[in-house]
Amino acid sequence: MQEMNPNYKNYKFLAGIWKNNDGSFTADLTVPENITVTYNGASLTRSFILTQTSTMTLSGTGGFMGMAMMMASSSGMVSKRYDDEDMQLGLEGSILKDGDKELYRINECWHTYNDYLCFKLTDLATNNVIDIRLIRAGKEQVATAPAGKYQCACGTYFDSKFCPNCGAQRKEEATFQCECGYNGPMSRFCPNCGKLVTAQTSSAADQEIEKRQILQHGWTESDGPGLYKLIFKDNCLKIYVIHYSNGIPMDLYKSTEYSFDPDSNGINMVVNGFKNTDHDIEEFAVYPKEWKLEDENNKTHFAIVKIWYGFGTLHMDLANWGNPNCFTVDLKMDDSVKIADPEAEPKAGWTCDNCGATNQTEDKCSECGADIIKEQLFGISEYATCMPPRQESLFVYRIDDKKLLVVRNKQRFFITADVIEPAMEIIRKYEIDKWEQYKDKMTGLMGGCQYVSYFDGEKMVGTSTNNMPGVGGAYNELMMLFTAQSKRVE
Repeated sequence: MQEMNPNYKNYKFLAGIWKNNDGSFTADLTVPENITVTYNGASLTRSFILTQTSTMTLSGTGGFMGMAMMMASSSGMVSKRYDDEDMQLGLEGSILKDGDKELYRINECWHTYNDYLCFKLTDLATNNVIDIRLIRAGKEQVATAPAGKYQCACGTYFDSKFCPNCGAQRKEEATFQCECGYNGPMSRFCPNCGKLVTAQTSSAADQEIEKRQILQHGWTESDGPGLYKLIFKDNCLKIYVIHYSNGIPMDLYKSTEYSFDPDSNGINMVVNGFKNTDHDIEEFAVYPKEWKLEDENNKTHFAIVKIWYGFGTLHMDLANWGNPNCFTVDLKMDDSVKIADPEAEPKAGWTCDNCGATNQTEDKCSECGADIIKEQLFGISEYATCMPPRQESLFVYRIDDKKLLVVRNKQRFFITADVIEPAMEIIRKYEIDKWEQYKDKMTGLMGGCQYVSYFDGEKMVGTSTNNMPGVGGAYNELMMLFTAQSKRVE
């Protein structure tokens, strides 16, 4: 989870293969910031830092020019070395090798306004300086159709339904003018620069349809353990977040409609300022109708400020509730993502000993009516007299030798049975097994109470923070053990 590189759009723009006229020198740039250079049998692969240039040309370090350099540096830019330079690639001093043999050193690398990639090298055998200018591999001159005309595949411009030269039917009557200079048949993306076709080329209704089509996928965290998941389907958005509070995970779930109108969800003024924040690569944003991420006790943890799309990636801006600072989660497309509806049919429950029916959630079997036998092993609970009051409970039951059932408030899920011994170690560590020795030795604490109990082989026994101060530590460690994602099983 991290903020998107503000120079991402420039890395994206430069991505691709570049070559000189005879093909002896190639540079392959990939997103986000990697480059492979090959020349006369020597090569180099590394990451690089891309920096935009200021409008000032570097000609000295004193006086006005020195001040210009400081201004450029403070704004994240560098001074120009050449008049046509718009970006510099931080490759200075990099060595091109053939095996272990060092052949060339890169002195400078830059991009020009008219879309050339330039290198200045030193031949380490002769100390000769080599200037090389690259163009995009396979790049063709952008064709600009005359106003109102359509260009056929045969090259002929015409404005009728069929080409007067080859007779081919006009496949697309609408044309568009892109910012990059392309002028031709309208499509979802510009064929020259890849930019999404927007307001100047399609109606507002068409734009909304195309945006919805882009979103209709599953999305998960780009770089992380998968704590954030989204699914767009038609006009519905499902969001699932695993939020850790004091080391203990809790599931946050939201299913809601969404809109492209920033004023559609009535988000409150505490986080409304974040909603109007534009990102460098943002192409469009969506706004959930219901924007609070709450736990099953209806406590709000995050505000969904907005979800925005740019250059093939999705991002979600969230604001912490009660401490309104905003952060961005980067997401990647993943159609294998699944989000279970908490209100749907339960996926975990007891097994009926009489008929074998699984995932039973009541005291009697829904299939045969027999009593459900529940073998409880552990129980922990908490009550806090805060505003509003907080209640938490978790109970662990044996299903078989390999699997246990955890019932946490309204949630039910399975965990591996190998947590039993670590749980008993926690019980012994905090002397919960000696609860009778501490009985009635404390008068209780104000503000609430925590309880821990376990099966001693005959019955459930335990104690609380009213009797033993160590119960709080046992409660927290047991909660983290029983809710750990690594222990969950189907």
